[in-house]
Amino acid sequence: MTRILVPEMFGVMAIATMVTVVLWLLSDLGIRQNIVQSGRGDDPAFLDTAWVIQIARDACSGSSP
Repeated sequence: MTRILVPEMFGVMAIATMVTVVLWLLSDLGIRQNIVQSGRGDDPAFLDTAWVIQIARDACSGSSP
């Protein structure tokens, strides 16, 4: 990586990465934790709803974990 980037670009890359991670963490809805804790965790309709919400979150944020 050090040979690819100009030294001045390391700061820009660090800021871009930090912004991306912060936005991803702030938009976390806890869907996986909700499925595990819910009594309806085996219900296909509940899982389909959680799946759609996760897809919409990823589409809006433009990234995936």
